[in-house]
Amino acid sequence: MQSLKVDQRQTPQAAFTGGNFKIRAKFLAKSTARPTPQAAFAGENFETSAKFLAKSPARPNLQAAFAGRNFKTRAKFLAESTARSNPLAAAEGGNFCKAERLSFLKLARKILASALALVTSIAALPVFAKPLEPTIMKRLPVEVEDTGGTLLFSDSPEYVDKNGILYTDVVEGDARVLFYHLNNSAVKKKIVVIVENVSDKINTIEITRGGFSTPNDNYLQVGKDTQLSYMTGDFSGKIRLTKNERKIFHDAMNKTLVEPGKLVYGVYDFTAKAPVRVYVMMCPQFADPLKFLNHASILPRDKFQLRGTFKNMDRHLKLSKPYNPKTDGTGYVMLCDDVTDFYKRGIDATDGAEVVNVGNYGINYTLEFRTKSRTRYVLSPLGGTYAGAMRFVQGKKSGVIPTPSDSLFFGHKTSGDTDSVRKAREQGVALWTNKMEFCELGTFSGNVRFDFSPPGASNLPVHIILTPTE
Repeated sequence: MQSLKVDQRQTPQAAFTGGNFKIRAKFLAKSTARPTPQAAFAGENFETSAKFLAKSPARPNLQAAFAGRNFKTRAKFLAESTARSNPLAAAEGGNFCKAERLSFLKLARKILASALALVTSIAALPVFAKPLEPTIMKRLPVEVEDTGGTLLFSDSPEYVDKNGILYTDVVEGDARVLFYHLNNSAVKKKIVVIVENVSDKINTIEITRGGFSTPNDNYLQVGKDTQLSYMTGDFSGKIRLTKNERKIFHDAMNKTLVEPGKLVYGVYDFTAKAPVRVYVMMCPQFADPLKFLNHASILPRDKFQLRGTFKNMDRHLKLSKPYNPKTDGTGYVMLCDDVTDFYKRGIDATDGAEVVNVGNYGINYTLEFRTKSRTRYVLSPLGGTYAGAMRFVQGKKSGVIPTPSDSLFFGHKTSGDTDSVRKAREQGVALWTNKMEFCELGTFSGNVRFDFSPPGASNLPVHIILTPTE
């Protein structure tokens, strides 16, 4: 699903080779007509060019992989606030001329107004310079607790070249399903989630949260769009099943065709009143998925084995003591490194094999920070290219923060660790240098919570840096 650099291990999911890319920025705003982040007002197409530099893995793979191709990308920036105070502006796109038939002058004015609104809201996050001299950082001690329901994770085979069941298992109570698959065949396909009531009574499935992106061959865009969608928490629904009845989890799945070479990525939280079997499946574009399931076979895992059932799908981290900027200096919390933040272990229910969720995909992190005075929070990727989203909550205020907020991705300029740097970090000491890339999460006083989940198509690990504002 992504690229990991841990203990200098370069997995096949490593970062991409560079090239020239044309990026189309389409800015999105929430619409009351549709409850998803894809509900867009109108937008203008912008073409920019960028030259990206990165490392090439052993195989050019979906998880980060661009092998010198041209991609058109859509930047979707989204924010929300329960107190009507958005920390970041919002975004997708459309076409002003079609949607509203504006004159060129009106179009330009509206684009400018939207851009100014975006810049003004982002300006709420202070802009800080990179440290001129390396700054010593100390790892902040945290208390960790895993709680919650069951994660069903489907990412193997990741490149799917034939029809069949990609993963299946039975769950009850609180659960989450994450699927991440690329159509590696030569024709269009459907990739769907199906639920089957395996109890002898009427079963109700309450969908409490979800994120889904349009299939795309720009994998970083898919990863970021899905996270933005999921972090807003707008999606909900209910499924009623009679005894032995099957239904498609979401009607849109049956209407969405995945073209060859395109990726689909979705995450849904739900609660099943009684036991329910969940299937993730690829089938022909003209097939009825419910009928096709009757004769579909289970496809074997690929060599990366990123699928399985994992208990306690939520991880809660909180500082062991309040952070004091004046006395503690700059500190950090490491995420998804399998050294201080361990990967989840589970079972592949299709054959009983023990599996490891390398990257902790589908695990939701709640990061609780307590500080004695105003503190600056920064996210910095260590493994390479990164594109995701986080959510902050402080009192009545909350909002979604694209990471990064000013471009589709970042992290591709960060150099790898030497042996000495890696060993020092494992011992709890690191350097913050001007060669590191980072994005601002905001400045906060007192208690603040961040919601984080490793984004598909990105590189890990990452760390959250806390530093004085002065």
